[in-house]
Amino acid sequence: MANVAVNRCDFERLMCKINQETGPAAKKLDILFTSEGYFSPLQASTVLYGFANQKDKLSALEIMEPRLCRMTCNEARDIIGAFSFQNDKLLALKVLKRYILDTQIRESQEITMACYPFDAHKYKALGILHTARNDIFDQMPSGAHQGYAPMGSLYTQCRPLVPNLYGSLYQQSQLTPPLYH
Repeated sequence: MANVAVNRCDFERLMCKINQETGPAAKKLDILFTSEGYFSPLQASTVLYGFANQKDKLSALEIMEPRLCRMTCNEARDIIGAFSFQNDKLLALKVLKRYILDTQIRESQEITMACYPFDAHKYKALGILHTARNDIFDQMPSGAHQGYAPMGSLYTQCRPLVPNLYGSLYQQSQLTPPLYH
């Protein structure tokens, strides 16, 4: 299930709190940390532009990471563009790669690599994009996917007497694509 971004009024209220904070950036980060809801890519980039220091922007992105909505490479480019330094852009891409939907499409990879002016950084960005796989975003890995339920019982996704949701480990290894072509 896709996460729904916080509504416009609540987001504007959050941005007003962040922009009105004149103390150290740690207080702005605390406001962001205590906020509620998920962030769309546009909202996330707006929050990042509210911080002047690159270190604070990275901290803000790490705070928002578990609450980011899914995005395309084009939308991720807006968030990466909030950073000035190339290494910070690569760190941002490492954070965002779990939420980018179209990392396997060549045109989308080129859109993301356009954020980096130097070839070395483009190759590093391409390597990061190759480590992301979003066709299995909503599926649980095999093994113990159990959640605790009331009265000492367990919720599980496995069928009775079947230890792995997706079959035996041998069957799973036959279905996974090779890492190198």
